[in-house]
This record gives sequence, C-alpha cells and structure tokens, in this order.
Amino acid sequence: MSERRVGGKKAAIATSKPGYVKIIGRKVHIGYLIGIVFLAVIIVPASKKTIQNLRLAKNGVFELGIVTTKYKVGGKGTFRINYEFKVENQTYTGFANDEDYQEGDSIEVVYLRSDPAVNRAYRFIIRNYSVSKVRQ
Repeated sequence: MSERRVGGKKAAIATSKPGYVKIIGRKVHIGYLIGIVFLAVIIVPASKKTIQNLRLAKNGVFELGIVTTKYKVGGKGTFRINYEFKVENQTYTGFANDEDYQEGDSIEVVYLRSDPAVNRAYRFIIRNYSVSKVRQ
C-alpha cells in the first residue's frame, strides 16, 4: 500500500506488481489465469465427448443408417461422411471420418436411447473404446 494525498487528506491506494491481479484476497499472476482459461476451453469440450463415447460404448443402442455425403477435409486426404438414421420416425444425423464408405452405403450407428442426437458410427466406437455388449 502506498499513500497519496487526495483533497488534502491521506488516501491508501492498493498497488500491485505489474502482471498480477487480486482475486479473493490473493495476488495471482495473469499468466496463470490465461493458462487456466485456455485449459478449461480445451479440456471441458474434449471431456464431454469422451464421456459421451464411453456412455455409447456401454449403453448404446444400434441402428442402421445411410451415408448421405462424403467429402474431403483438410490437406492430408481425410474423408468425412455424413449419415442419417431414424428413431421412432424422427431423423437424426451424424458424421465420421472414414474413407471406406460411399454415398448411399449403409452404416451401423450407435446412439443413446435418452438422446439419439448423441450418436457415433459404430466402427468408431469399437475401434476406440471397449464395447460392453455385442451388436444385435
């Protein structure tokens, strides 16, 4: 703290080192704050997808879908497909990076019964997660 005269009276002024901010009574370097925010922006969405994938592997429901489009993404020759499938006469969509499919092909899809909008290509799930039930 330093003192300064304001209107002839002494006033206490809170000073802090450059690059620091006071949060809940503690001085924290702004670099730490930027790092925490950056990690939260990256980790939270990635964790959400991983949790969804684990739920799909454990409790997913299987359905047959149709590949609607196939197109190249990026510069490394990766192909993305879009697919759609129906649950109780409602159409849902999804995508996968897989060059083995062509437009019009059938594709096995796994989805959450509670939310069919959460879905993945079955091939992606079996390649990346331990599937607890056998496809029927």
